[in-house]
This record gives sequence, structure tokens and C-alpha cells, in this order.
Amino acid sequence: MSAVVAPSSPALSRTVTLAEGRTVGYAEVGTQAGRAVVYCHATPASRLDALLFAQAAAAHDVRLIAPDRPGIGLSDVRAPWRVGNWAADAAALADALGLERFAVLGWSGGGPYALACAWALRDRVSATAVVAGSAPAEAGTAGMAPADRVLEGLARRSPAAARALLAPMAAVGRRRPALARRAVELGLPAVDRTALAQAPAGVRDLAAFREAFRRGTRGVALDYRALGSPWGFRPEDVAARVTVWQGEADRTVPPAHADYLAARLPRARLRRVPGGGHLLALTHANEILGDL
Repeated sequence: MSAVVAPSSPALSRTVTLAEGRTVGYAEVGTQAGRAVVYCHATPASRLDALLFAQAAAAHDVRLIAPDRPGIGLSDVRAPWRVGNWAADAAALADALGLERFAVLGWSGGGPYALACAWALRDRVSATAVVAGSAPAEAGTAGMAPADRVLEGLARRSPAAARALLAPMAAVGRRRPALARRAVELGLPAVDRTALAQAPAGVRDLAAFREAFRRGTRGVALDYRALGSPWGFRPEDVAARVTVWQGEADRTVPPAHADYLAARLPRARLRRVPGGGHLLALTHANEILGDL
């Protein structure tokens, strides 16, 4: 597979049907025969986050598989929904694709879902990386992006209200992507704005964000609610080794969240990146996949 993947590529819009009848959508980038990595996308985002890692995956002979979480993109909704439930979906997808062992990578809001796999699927997960990953609610909200802070709390108290707030965001992303990108850039440090301007078209145009709302706002609201509620496990319960990557200039997920996770994960290794922003998945993709 080419390192340059068009957002319309069939490899980015695959589906499987689980035994219970739910459809899970997923994207693949990298090399088909490469080492498998299950990627957990950000929030609000979708399987198209895989485009962040397309070039690095090809360079490192990695088959990067990025599923949509329930209610997002091509995946059917699943409710009620907790972060810890994700491990069963990841395992079912791996079974459908014939994968016995695989590494797990999660960026931003996908970080907790990567930890869920490391917690529940320790015998199948070969390595885990959390990149600019969110910590549990008890870590506090200081330093978080204002929209994420509001949506996590609102979705926990009233999913309907969260959906109402998400609706205009989805509409702007769909109808005026350039305006949506400018809104995103307002909260980013200079290093991230530069990286986004130089990114491939699908990343630069926020395709993963727009695709998150393919089925409406319910799945994204459920995702925020799960992140802001008890996960179903604690970082202290994750016995597997985990590498925690964190940019010191991140204005979306604060470095304090990485410190919180590293202090509580029994076998954590903290990799702080001086001057790095939230888009480490873009600016440091080669280092992250190479290390993983």
C-alpha cells in the first residue's frame, strides 16, 4: 500500500460484522503483510486519523488498523458504553482479521482506549503507546482544551445537551471545513499549526473530524461521556508495559495528564518531547511507530 493514501481510498472505508450483528468500520494504512498495530483514534475523530500515520506505517512495515468506535463513522452504535468495553470490540475485530497478537496505539482521546486493550488483552497485546492521551476525570481538567472540558462534563450530565452543542460543530465541519480548521488552529501552539499546514490533504482538511459525524452526533457524545465517566478499570490495573508520549507545549491535553498516567501505570515509560504540541501523532509518527 502506498504511503500516500487518498481520503477516498477503499482501504480507508472497510467494515466487518461482529458475531452480535454490529458493524465496525475501519481503515488500514501501511503494508498489508506488516506488523499489526490497532490504532485508537482521537475525540472527536474517526478511523481517518490513520492518515496521520500513513507514511510512517509504510516506512516501518506496519499494518495500521484504525477502527471507528461505536456510533462514529461506519460503526454501529453500542449503548451503554464505557472505555473498558472497547477491548472486546478490538479483540473481535482482530479475530475477524485473523490477528492473534498486535500492538496498540492511542492518540489523545484514544489513549484511554489503548489502555483498555492493554488492561483486558494483555496476552494478545505486544506493546502499547499512549500519545498525548487523556487521563481519568479525577486527574482534573486544568489545561485541557475548553471545548473538550465542557463536552466531557456536559455529556456525563446530559448526553442530549452535549449532542445539541456538537450539532453546530458538525455542521461547520461539513459545510465550511476551512472555517473549522481555523477554529481548531486557534487552540494549537505554533508547532502544531505549522505541522497541520504541511500535512497531507486528508489531515489538513480535518477529514477524520468530519467523518466522526457521519451518523450524527450520538456516537461522539457517547465517546465524550465515556471519557469523562469511570472507565471500568484504573490505570493501576494495567499490568502491561506502556509508553506515554507527551509534548510539553500541548494545549489540548495537558502534560499533567501524562504525569498522572505515568505515576499510576505500574510499568510506564514517560517520553516527554520538549517543544512538542498535541499533534505528536503527526510530527513524531516515525519515532512513535519505530519505538512501538
